[in-house]
Amino acid sequence: MTFTVRTYDIGSKGHIQMHSLMQYLQEAASTHANNIGVGFDWMRSRGLYWVLVNLRVEFDRVPFYSDTVEILTYPSGMDLLKAFREFVGRDGAGRPIFKASSEWMVLDRTTRSVKEMSELNFDFPFSTKRAIGPLQRLRPQKDYEDIYDLIVPHSSIDMNSHVNNCEYVRWGMDALWKFDPDRNDVKKLHITFNAEVKEAERIILSGSRTTEGTVSIKGARASDSKTAFLMETS
Repeated sequence: MTFTVRTYDIGSKGHIQMHSLMQYLQEAASTHANNIGVGFDWMRSRGLYWVLVNLRVEFDRVPFYSDTVEILTYPSGMDLLKAFREFVGRDGAGRPIFKASSEWMVLDRTTRSVKEMSELNFDFPFSTKRAIGPLQRLRPQKDYEDIYDLIVPHSSIDMNSHVNNCEYVRWGMDALWKFDPDRNDVKKLHITFNAEVKEAERIILSGSRTTEGTVSIKGARASDSKTAFLMETS
């Protein structure tokens, strides 16, 4: 799929905001899933839905206003509980912009339980070539500093009745710039999703710096202190 970076996609520095890029990836993944017969309508008819659980993006450069972004995406296999999907981003001249690897699970709409891939009898072509490679799930750092809390607005809720994955990235980036306002452009972004969040829940955002210079942002539900997502940037 081909996208043009619009005025509403960019931030104060003139380049695309990370949550806007996430929307591009989500749209490309959704469209391709539909094309190979395992998209939203097929899932809904079976009482199921896809959820993104892990994503890592590495940039050659970050797109700016009016840039063309061509996204190639393809499935890259599965294990017991997860299906893998890759993304490669290029500009209009075919030069690399970014690459990304992702992991997805299938949940039951009623019970919210995870389905094993073998139960679903998926039959679609895939490549074993990973854009980045096998992903590890992020783990919390030891020391976090509170940044701020937010109340989940209605506009963050998607068709699956929970917060859309792009919104977590929006919250994480907002927290990052508040925690580390002198940070330059992000070259690597890794986000792991741990628990779904619903409308009107209170989320506590906190940050931690690692010895390698990476910043970890944690979003936790105030109701039970469960980590909803972890995001690391460098």
